[in-house]
Amino acid sequence: MKRATLWLLILLLTALIAACGAPAAAPPEEASTGSETAGEVSEAVPTGGTVTVAINREPDRLDPNVGSARFDDQVHLNIFDTPIYRDADLNFVPGLVTEWSVDETSTVWTLKLREGVTFHDGTAFNAEALKFNFDRIIDPATASRKAAGLLRNPTTTVIDEFTVEVAYEVPYGAFLDALSTPVLGIVSPASVETYGEDVGRNPVGTGPFRFVEWIAQDRIVLERNPDYAWAPAHMQNQGAVAIDQLIFRMIPEDVSRVVALETGEVDAIINLPREHVQRFEDDPAFGVERAVVAGSPAMMVLNGSKFPTDDVLVRRAMAHAVNQSDLINAALFGIGILGYSPISNANPCYDSSLEGLYPYDLEQAQALLTEAGWADADGDAILDKDGQPLAVEYITFGGAANRRTAEIIQAQLRQIGVDLSIREMESPAIQAARQAGEHNLAWLTWLGMDPAVMEVMLHSRNIGGGWNFTHYPMEELDALLDQGNREVDADTRCGIYSQAQQIVMDESIIIPMYLQEQIVAYSSAIEGLSMSPHGDYIVWYDASKSE
Repeated sequence: MKRATLWLLILLLTALIAACGAPAAAPPEEASTGSETAGEVSEAVPTGGTVTVAINREPDRLDPNVGSARFDDQVHLNIFDTPIYRDADLNFVPGLVTEWSVDETSTVWTLKLREGVTFHDGTAFNAEALKFNFDRIIDPATASRKAAGLLRNPTTTVIDEFTVEVAYEVPYGAFLDALSTPVLGIVSPASVETYGEDVGRNPVGTGPFRFVEWIAQDRIVLERNPDYAWAPAHMQNQGAVAIDQLIFRMIPEDVSRVVALETGEVDAIINLPREHVQRFEDDPAFGVERAVVAGSPAMMVLNGSKFPTDDVLVRRAMAHAVNQSDLINAALFGIGILGYSPISNANPCYDSSLEGLYPYDLEQAQALLTEAGWADADGDAILDKDGQPLAVEYITFGGAANRRTAEIIQAQLRQIGVDLSIREMESPAIQAARQAGEHNLAWLTWLGMDPAVMEVMLHSRNIGGGWNFTHYPMEELDALLDQGNREVDADTRCGIYSQAQQIVMDESIIIPMYLQEQIVAYSSAIEGLSMSPHGDYIVWYDASKSE
């Protein structure tokens, strides 16, 4: 591994200066045939060893029933198994649930559970444990931040020791996808009883790794579960993992994470800064994985109830004025993929016909603004109408990449006479500002494999108190999103969500910029590392480390 390069010395000096100045701190229609079984348990002898991963943010809690942060998922998907999984082709495959079927009304699901599974505390996984999790998720007292929205509000009934029925009042087409997401990881009922509200700091699941310790703002340590023999059906290794210990180090500074990997302090880093991608790709001492994150692109949501973005002509003009290719080249160092829809092209229902709807075209943008009655009345290069300038505010998160993106968009919109001001905020203040509609444009991304993620971001019921920052009710869109949620047939659902995407883009109520990507760099001593189909997480089932 390279150690004493000039580049490294510069990075180390940069990190030292920064530190000194910083404060301490499967498709649904196949559901009835979901009876695949796992392969034989691998007899390969684990190589052992410790793998240390640098993550950029500390998890909030390791309780999938309650939490929502993607930074939680990076860690707890190693501790908790989910009922089912998706493979690389996005098919549903067995996990803790080995078979699933739905009745003729598409409202009652029957789940057959894997036998012989135990939690890390020695208690048995069975139908009562699954019911406990589902009931806990939907209980308002749990205050679930994400899992409750995915699971909705079913009635779960134990049929026998390894069979449950999950009943909905109306069909729920995204049920199987919900079962495959990290926040539906299954928690030990006994651990909830033992730790109460502190269970998120003392996680107990059935997964390939067991929790050891959590040192705040420093590290989370997991160890190999030697009894593990129920890996997802699509994994090559069906037995215990090879890695003895998996450590997550919290290193928020980009430069510091890069230095830690270069010096061998860590074995892998998530969120590799894009300016370093090519260098690590060219270095045989390292490997790089890039994965499109399922969900939405990074996009600007336009406020349809606030002047001047309440005019669709203004919204369409701005869509034509944003040059996505230049944005990726300048803000992301050329490492990015264009986005065209409210859902990413990793989604099975993505409508590729939208890709030519808003080409970069300044003449068309200016013509639309002229049609809307805007002109430069005072010669200051900013358009005016009825005595008001064409001024908009963009609310976005802080950080170097977001700041570069915002400043480039600011310059691009200036070319058509739009005066864009940038307001950087962090959680929870940014959420309150977007929900209150203080913006004309607001940054938004969302994770999720199912096209029902559109409901979270765009259904009018989520205006004001949820994640719909358009502040622009659309009855036809609401009806389609409701219809898509009730439909179980995969092809029919995609047709519905295609119509929904077309309405959103015709209204130009969002401007997609680029697809979310997770970029991971790791030492070449790591073999078998892969990314989950969701795109945001490292999968360690088949990984090993050579000394």
